[in-house]
Amino acid sequence: MHKVKVEELTKDAFAPYGIVVEMPEGAKKESAVEDLWPGLVKWELDHETLEIAHGVCKKRPLVVEGLERHNTTYELLVPIKSDLIVPVASEDDRENKDAQPLARNVRGFLVKVGQAVFYDKGVWHLSPYPVEDEGPFFVVFKHKTAPDNIIMKELDEKVELEY
Repeated sequence: MHKVKVEELTKDAFAPYGIVVEMPEGAKKESAVEDLWPGLVKWELDHETLEIAHGVCKKRPLVVEGLERHNTTYELLVPIKSDLIVPVASEDDRENKDAQPLARNVRGFLVKVGQAVFYDKGVWHLSPYPVEDEGPFFVVFKHKTAPDNIIMKELDEKVELEY
């Protein structure tokens, strides 16, 4: 079994897979009711409808047997009450619908409450693993992504995430 150490989530480390969204320093809009940091991620939609889902991932062994991806849409994952571990992998040819994710390309990241990840189109990923018994999260993607634009494939070798 291929082993992968879970890494701290940083913008540079996650750049091949998408964008890290977190509380920035400086440049905020302040008012009496809120502080706002606009423009953290720009998401071009071309008249599409977004869907926001609430999920709760359950404690399970940190073993990845397969991954999923969406070739034509992005995805935003936001942990709510507990930190989450996300496995990701990227291939050079994200447009190839027949591509198989490879164990040697898998990385694991710890997404802390207060952070979020914005997956690029075609990035292999999986439902997160909670650090605690359960991990509630929000996920945002284009409407009907799950039934219409999901490709699931087994890895060539199982991966154990080390945390």
